Amino acid sequence: MPIRSRRLAALAAALGALLVAASPALALKPVNPIPYRGANMHLWYVNPNSDGSLNQPYCTQPTGSTGPDQSITADLDRIDKAAGNAVRVDVSWSSLMPPTKNAGGTWDGGHRIDTDYLGYVSCVVTKAHARGIKVLLTLLSTPCWTSTAPDANQCNGPYWNRKFEGFTNDGQSFGGYGVGAYEPSSYSDYGDAVKYLVGQFGADLIGVEVWNEPNYDEKIGSVPGQEWRAFPNLHRKNVRPDDMEVNETQARDASAEIESKLTEAAWAGVEATAYKHTTTTAPVKVLTGSLSYADAVFLDTMYTNNATTLAGKYDEVSFHPYIGARSPYWDQPSGWVARYDFKGGIPKIHNVMVTHGDGTKPVFLSEFGWSTCSSGDRECVPCQSTTPSCLPYSGLISPPAPTQTQRETLQAGFIRQAFQVAASYDYVDGATLYEIRNRPKFAGDDPNDREHQYGVVASDGTAKLGYAALQQASRGYAPGFYNGAYKTRTLNTTGLTAYYRLGESSGTLATDAQGSNDGTYAGTVKLNEWPAILGATDASAWFDGGHMTATDSPALRMDAFTIEFAIAPESWGDTSKWRRILSKGTGASTRNYLIALKQGTTSKLYASVGSGGSTQSVTSSQDLPPQVWTHVAFSRETGGKLHLYINGVEDATWDPGTTTVADPPQDASPLMVGGDSTLDASEEASHVRLDELAFYNRALPASRIEDDVDALNAADFAPAAPTGLTATSGNGSATLD
Repeated sequence: MPIRSRRLAALAAALGALLVAASPALALKPVNPIPYRGANMHLWYVNPNSDGSLNQPYCTQPTGSTGPDQSITADLDRIDKAAGNAVRVDVSWSSLMPPTKNAGGTWDGGHRIDTDYLGYVSCVVTKAHARGIKVLLTLLSTPCWTSTAPDANQCNGPYWNRKFEGFTNDGQSFGGYGVGAYEPSSYSDYGDAVKYLVGQFGADLIGVEVWNEPNYDEKIGSVPGQEWRAFPNLHRKNVRPDDMEVNETQARDASAEIESKLTEAAWAGVEATAYKHTTTTAPVKVLTGSLSYADAVFLDTMYTNNATTLAGKYDEVSFHPYIGARSPYWDQPSGWVARYDFKGGIPKIHNVMVTHGDGTKPVFLSEFGWSTCSSGDRECVPCQSTTPSCLPYSGLISPPAPTQTQRETLQAGFIRQAFQVAASYDYVDGATLYEIRNRPKFAGDDPNDREHQYGVVASDGTAKLGYAALQQASRGYAPGFYNGAYKTRTLNTTGLTAYYRLGESSGTLATDAQGSNDGTYAGTVKLNEWPAILGATDASAWFDGGHMTATDSPALRMDAFTIEFAIAPESWGDTSKWRRILSKGTGASTRNYLIALKQGTTSKLYASVGSGGSTQSVTSSQDLPPQVWTHVAFSRETGGKLHLYINGVEDATWDPGTTTVADPPQDASPLMVGGDSTLDASEEASHVRLDELAFYNRALPASRIEDDVDALNAADFAPAAPTGLTATSGNGSATLD
C-alpha cells in the first residue's frame, strides 16, 4: 500500500506509492529539475474502431461521440494537466511522404505529402503549443519509394501491416516494420523529410530524433559458440538474409552506420532551415541514437566506426533505459547484461560520449516505463518469477497474483524513482515517460499484455496511480524542502524524545537529532542510501544484517509512546523466522517494545510490548511491498491500548478494555535497530531500508499521524515563495510584477 491517508483518498493513494525505494551506489547531491519532462503519445492508435480495427486519428473528439476521448487533444490535455512540458510523438516518414499522391500537393523538393497525415502532426504541434508543451518528433519508417527492401510487393497496404522479408506475418514480429526498416537508397531523402518538418513546425520543436531503436535486436537462433541476432528496426539489404540469421557484429556495424548516416542527413536538413545552429539561439536539436536500453556498446560502435560522419552532426544522444519490472535503483548484479540498467545506464551512455570527446553534450531519456500488465510476462510489475530475469525479486517474493492496485502502486513508485534518478545527473536534458495512455485493443489483441498496459491513463480515460506520479515528477523538484521543513515539524512536536534521521554518509555514528542518545552502527549497514522522500537531501540506511545500537536512557524508556518511521524491505529473508526491525528488550520480562516482520508471513508487521511477564501485540493485515517506502507508526496509550498505522491509516489495534494491564518493562536494555547477537534461533536480522525514525513519549492522535503522511506527500513539491516581485496598488487590488 502506498503512503497515504484517508483524507487524500484516491489521489494520495498514488502519491504515497511514489516514495522512493532501493539503493543507488551514487553519492547524493541536490536534485535539479530536468529541463524537458513529459510523456510519449502515438498517432497511430488514437482512435480504433469498435471492432478493434485501425481507424484514422482525430484531432478533437467529434461532436456527439460517445465513449472515452482518445483524441490527440485529449492526450495532450493529460500531459498538460500532469504539468508536463514535453511530448514525444513518432512520425512515420512513409505515411508523411507516400509513393502516390493522397489528398495534397507536392512541395519544392518534389516529394508528395499526405496532407491528411500532415494534419495529424500539425494538430499535435498546434495543440501542444497552446499548452506550453514542446514536441520531440521521432522520424522513422522508410517510404517504399526510397527503401532498399528487396521485395517491392511489401509496399502494399498501410505501413504498420507490411511484411518482413521472407515472412508472411503482420509486420510486428521481431519488432520491425518490414520495408520501413531498411535503409533508404538516398540518405538525403531522409534529410529532405527533416527539412520539411522543421520548416513547418520548427518554432515548437525540441528537436528531431533519428529513428527509433535502431539497435533493437531479437535472438533468432544460435550456432555452437556464437549467438546470432537480427537488428530488425534498422537494417541493410544482404545483411539480413532470408533465413534471418546474421552475425551480431556484422548486423550491429551495419545498423550503427545507417543510424550515423541518417543523423548526418538530419543535421543537414535542419541546417537548411531558419532553425539551423549557426544563426539562431534556439536551433532545432538533432537527437541521435534513440537506443533500445542503455546500449553503450552500440553507441561506441557508432562513434568508433563512423567518427567522421557523426562529428559535429548531433546535439544529444537519446536512449530508452527499460529495466523490466525492476526498480530504477536496482543495482545490476555482476555478469548481468550491461545495457539492462537504469541508474547505472545513464552514466554508461554519457561515459561513451566523454570518451569520444562529446562529454559536454546532454542525453535525453526519450522512453522508459513500466507495464501494469497481468499476462504473466516477466516485465509485468510486480515481477513474480524466481528466475534471474526478475532480479532483484529472485528469492524475495512469490506472492499470489497481484491486484490491479498493487500493480499500479509499483508502477507509480518506479515512475517517481525514475525521475529522481534522472534529475540527479546534470547532463540529462529530458525524460519522457512511455506512455501517457494505454494502447487500445485492436482486433486479436490481448488487452492485458505488456504492450497494452504501459500508460498512466487507462484506455477508457481513467487515471492510474502512475498519473499522479507523473504529475509530481513533471513539476520539478524542491530539494531540501522535506529535509528542512519535515525535520522542523518533527523536532517541534511535543513529546519527541529521540530522532534518528539515519542520513549519515559514512562512519559509525548514528546521530540523534533531538537529544544526546546517539547510536552506533555495526555490521552490514549501508549508509548514504536514497531517502524516503523525493527531494530530501539527506539519505537513509540499509540494514542488511547489521544494526544500530543506542545505549539505554530515560528518553528511550516508554510507557505511552509512538514510534514512527519509513521502511522499504529489500528482501524478506527466512519467512519461517521473526525478522527483527527494532527493539528495546527481547523477552516478555524485558521487552519495552519490539517491531519485526512476522514469522510465517511474507512481510506482515508485528509490533508488541511486554506487560507483567506476558506480551500484547498487533499484526498488520497486509504485507509490506518490496522496495517501496511505507510509513509506519506504532503507538501505546496510557492504559495499554495499542495502535498500528500503515501509511497514515489505522490497520490494527489491541484494546484491553476495562482490564488493567501492567506497563511495559523499562530496564537497561539498549535500543537495537536491526539485528545482533541477541537473536535467538527463531529470529534473524531484517534486510530493510529505514529512514526518519522518531520516538515520542505519548500516543500521537490518529489525525496527527495522518497529517504526517499528508506532509510527506506534499512537502517535497511545495512551491518556493516568489522573490523579486514589486507590488503596484490598484482599485481594490494589487498587481505583482
